[in-house]
Amino acid sequence: MRCGCYPSSAPRDPYYRALRGTRHKWLDIAAMSAAALPPNCQIERINYYTAHISGRVDTDAPRRQDAYLRAISTLPNVVIHYGNFLVSQKWAGLMQPPDFRPPLTLPPGSVPQVAYVWQTEEKTLT
Repeated sequence: MRCGCYPSSAPRDPYYRALRGTRHKWLDIAAMSAAALPPNCQIERINYYTAHISGRVDTDAPRRQDAYLRAISTLPNVVIHYGNFLVSQKWAGLMQPPDFRPPLTLPPGSVPQVAYVWQTEEKTLT
């Protein structure tokens, strides 16, 4: 049976969480796709959708992403599709109690419920 695969590049995906904090940093999306499908599936194409990330929060992140994208582009049948990130400022609710970075101690009763935050979303494909 011919199959196409569409692994997600969203950073909170299950495989990201499985690798985070371990010595393993890169996921072999071809091996993951093959393992997730029945043995009678022949993978014709793996479509990987992503967008170039900014270094606003982590200045080394674009370099690491580029290295990963170059590595997976060498896998057979992998096609990388690029979209765009939309970065905006929005009000968002805070988890209670909030965990401030750097650490901050507020007087009792003065903990905010919402904050103005950067929101990054992957959007339209080009």
